[in-house]
Amino acid sequence: MNWSDPGDDSITKYRYRFRPAKPTAAYTKWIDIPDSGASTTSHQFAFPTAEAYRLRIQAVNDQGVAFAGANVKPAWPPRPRRRGSRRR
Repeated sequence: MNWSDPGDDSITKYRYRFRPAKPTAAYTKWIDIPDSGASTTSHQFAFPTAEAYRLRIQAVNDQGVAFAGANVKPAWPPRPRRRGSRRR
């Protein structure tokens, strides 16, 4: 996942949580992003299953936590083309 740098040097870490995209699904507990800090703008991880998810990310500093961003849909990388296929 990627996010814009808020330009806040007081950020000490980021954390995220996710849930399946089903309306009744609950979010996970907040998960700290290892070695994150003010200059961090991305993190890679694997979802537990191959289904649609919603994500939230939150900045943390010595004063507490920021308001979690709005739900976002993850962007999947493009599928590799099969050998011998042509673009149209």
